[in-house]
Amino acid sequence: MKKSIIDRRLDSALDKEFNAIGRAMDAYVDYGNVTHSKLLSIYGDNELSTPLYTLHAQLLSMIDGISVMVKKGIADGIKPLLRSLFEAALYLEYMLKSSFEEVIAYQVHDVKNKIKTRRMFDFNDPLGKKTKRTFENEGKGINLGEYPIDESCKYLFAFLERDDVRKVNEDWNKRKPKNWYSLYSNLNNFRELAKHLKKETEYIIIYKFTSEFLHAGSMMDLVKVAGDKGGISLRSPEEVPLLSTLTFNLINEINLIIAKDEFVNWYLNTTKKQVERTSMLKIDVEFELF
Repeated sequence: MKKSIIDRRLDSALDKEFNAIGRAMDAYVDYGNVTHSKLLSIYGDNELSTPLYTLHAQLLSMIDGISVMVKKGIADGIKPLLRSLFEAALYLEYMLKSSFEEVIAYQVHDVKNKIKTRRMFDFNDPLGKKTKRTFENEGKGINLGEYPIDESCKYLFAFLERDDVRKVNEDWNKRKPKNWYSLYSNLNNFRELAKHLKKETEYIIIYKFTSEFLHAGSMMDLVKVAGDKGGISLRSPEEVPLLSTLTFNLINEINLIIAKDEFVNWYLNTTKKQVERTSMLKIDVEFELF
């Protein structure tokens, strides 16, 4: 590590490795056209199938972002993207392996959350009155106007009353689950969902890497030590291979569920070599402290 904490240069060998990993991730994003078409062929353009397509798009978007971070060797930039990728991948996998009611449950949960949020800005609603008191007590001088929920949520209420949604909404009102995937299962939290999908190992690793970081609780990890000296670094390139391997594993499993043998053939001919190389890559970083 140089004197400046913003020295972002990578040596040529490391730059070459990271660019190769990033290009493999780019290939997965491009392959998303195939998996998207496969989903369309299975679920059609039914409006209620939308979460399958948006979650799939989220996977590709996160991998696209991770690719950029990998090429620059920015491990900390990968972590929030990987966490979002992990959650979207598990949600999509659970939907693909469950009844279509789970897909509707996801939408009912989303709509109810939106209604609750909008209630906060209807100052005739109990939640809105609480919001107004908060603004007034803190003297922020913020005037967001008033948005009666009868107007702001009319389309959301109409969605819940649709014939093809009403039963799931009624089930929701009876059980009032905390999470959408809990409505028709005994899965009480995200860790239980991960365990159900045999991804508790990934849960432990990814949440260990990301939770404290995302909540600014592990910023002391930015201190790097060399010999008897310590300093601050913006980069942790030694973490990139593991984070990249987790990324590859998640998208491989989703693609296998969607495209099956067609994906296997693509993988063997396109990314297998780089994925395996990444999983075995070990980076020893020597920090230069002054």
